[in-house]
Amino acid sequence: MKGMVILLVALGHVVAREPPAGHAWWDTLRAAIYAFHMPAFLYLGGLVMAHTGGLRVGPGEAYRDYLGRRAVRLLVPFFALGLLVVAGKLALAPFLHVDNAPEDAGTALLGLLWDTSRSPSLTVWYVFVAFVYAAALPPLVRLSGGSVAPAVALALLLFALPVPPIAYLDRVAGYAVFFAAGLVAGTCLPAWLAVVDRHRGAFLLAFLASLGLVLMPGVPPDLRMLVAGLLSMPALHALARHPAVARQRIWAWLGAYAFVIYLLNTVTIGFTKAVMFEVFGTWDGANFFFFAPTLFAAGLLGPVLAKVVLFRRIPVLDRLTN
Repeated sequence: MKGMVILLVALGHVVAREPPAGHAWWDTLRAAIYAFHMPAFLYLGGLVMAHTGGLRVGPGEAYRDYLGRRAVRLLVPFFALGLLVVAGKLALAPFLHVDNAPEDAGTALLGLLWDTSRSPSLTVWYVFVAFVYAAALPPLVRLSGGSVAPAVALALLLFALPVPPIAYLDRVAGYAVFFAAGLVAGTCLPAWLAVVDRHRGAFLLAFLASLGLVLMPGVPPDLRMLVAGLLSMPALHALARHPAVARQRIWAWLGAYAFVIYLLNTVTIGFTKAVMFEVFGTWDGANFFFFAPTLFAAGLLGPVLAKVVLFRRIPVLDRLTN
């Protein structure tokens, strides 16, 4: 399932802003992808955290050790990639096409760390938000006697609140409900998987129907994401567990490289796009049918190549991108 979702992440990043001339349909495709792909990722994070015992971390030294490991795993890549993107965009903007180019270093750093609606590296938000959940949930669950019910209630409240885009708090609030759904699934995984497998067809049909909200004018994006995001969880999980899908090793292969693809896909797509603009001049019209698959492949395979050729030779980079 992680392999399926990371494929959609790369596809959604092929066009960062306005679609090329003659391809307004891309906005509809992107809206459909964005309605569920990150909720599905958060669901997986919550499920794994609950199922592997991450919620049962004890207080004191055990919690501090756990928090330190989570910081190395998540915050170090967050800051490293964010600063790399800022430096790269500032350096290349005078010479090549750069999506969402910052005005200057100060504005870029302010956007990366505080005024995050203007972040020059907005895709790193997931890594930061995952750390916030990892840090906050063990104490919350411990205080509630091991129950995830208060976490679910808090997540629903946060989803309903208007939270400003300061230090990614809007993302923390807006996506907590999907992480909480994963927690619930992870705490009763055998029973949940039985339901997922038994009602696979119904879940898939309901999820596909929910994507029709993308085509309906006037539907708030948050409501669209709530419905499609929640329905994507059993649907994609059921699809991933279907024997005909599960035996296709491409999904496990993509899943194994999901973190490095997530971290670097916008970098490899952006660089490839800049070079292609220099060569072809425009991606409007028929040119987009060459740009789109090339950029998509760059987003998936570029990070894998960096991992295999470079990062595995440098132990610290290898650990941070696993």
